[in-house]
Amino acid sequence: MSRIGKYRTPSNDDIRNICECARAYDMLLKGKSFLICYGADPDGKMFTLSCRRKNFLHLVGVRSPRDQKAARRIYNKALVDQLTPGDIGKNLSLEAEKKFSVFKDFQDFPFTASVISNPDLNRTLVSAEKWISGDKICFTLGAVCDSDKDPLNHLLVPASLQSLSKSELNDKSIGDPVPIAAIFGKESDLFKFDKAIYINPFTLDQSASLLIDAIDNYCVKCTLEKCNPDLISFLETYGLEPPASRMSIDDIIANNTAVAEDINAINCDRNKRLNMKPLDIPSDEPLTIDDLF
Repeated sequence: MSRIGKYRTPSNDDIRNICECARAYDMLLKGKSFLICYGADPDGKMFTLSCRRKNFLHLVGVRSPRDQKAARRIYNKALVDQLTPGDIGKNLSLEAEKKFSVFKDFQDFPFTASVISNPDLNRTLVSAEKWISGDKICFTLGAVCDSDKDPLNHLLVPASLQSLSKSELNDKSIGDPVPIAAIFGKESDLFKFDKAIYINPFTLDQSASLLIDAIDNYCVKCTLEKCNPDLISFLETYGLEPPASRMSIDDIIANNTAVAEDINAINCDRNKRLNMKPLDIPSDEPLTIDDLF
């Protein structure tokens, strides 16, 4: 019998578990994003998982209210131990106790996740674009596309949580689970990822091009080098460009000369329109490399 749509009113023990999970989620995951790279070259892929406040209730089996203000109120009350069974009503999944137990393993998922798989929707009741799982710790996070913000399906958000053994995961997935090559992290309001949370040492050679692509396009390279100099040095042997902070003076001058030329071209029309001269630079003299320092 399908268990979808089966809900109950939470007990006081359920409420205590929800509050405990909410505090852990708020401290460890809320407001953070993770760039997850998986697979080997040339077929390696990546996506971003963004953990937000509104994603929490689903993970502990609470049917989220349609009204986002009501959902936010439940979350905030859980953080300060003021949540009551009446706040949730008959909206707690029959699977909630299992979810509470799995959540304790899931809350550290950036440090324990090891494989990505594609769920076979014909063999599971859970709707998800990707499954993120721990190979040794049996949690499986279902992630769905945030289609409102990313129609290309590169931005995913947490949507479900369950416990699947390795054999169950294989049985309910399309194809074999693929090893995670790396996980980078950041606060969600930052533009680029600035922390290397996990690097798979067993797939580093096979995923070097994938990691170079991730670091070049989505990470703060100089910040990563300070914390992970050996990783950056290794990837440079595969073609990763060195951070600007380690570029030679000739490279810096060549780069900034091109920037100066672009600034001259941009500001030429702008200064004509505004009928004003650039500060400290005579209008009949072009911007030079020295003006950039």
